[in-house]
Amino acid sequence: MLHSVEILKRKLSEGAGAPFSAILNDPIIEAALKAANVKYRKRLFTPIVTLWAFIYQVIEADKSLSNAVKQIQC
Repeated sequence: MLHSVEILKRKLSEGAGAPFSAILNDPIIEAALKAANVKYRKRLFTPIVTLWAFIYQVIEADKSLSNAVKQIQC
C-alpha cells in the first residue's frame, strides 16, 4: 500500500495540482516545519499530508472535507 502522501502527490501530479508538486515537495515542507520549530509525530495526518489534502480540497470541484479525506484514504 502506498503511503498517503505518495497517493496525494500522484493524484495532484496527474491533475490541476501538478504545478504545486514542483514547489511544495517534501524537503521544502520539512525545511519550513523545522524552521518554524514544529514538532509532530509521524502519523497518518502529518503536516505534509494535511497540506496536500488542503491543496487537493481547494483545487477540486468537490471542496468538502469529506472528499479530501476520502482521497487520502484511497
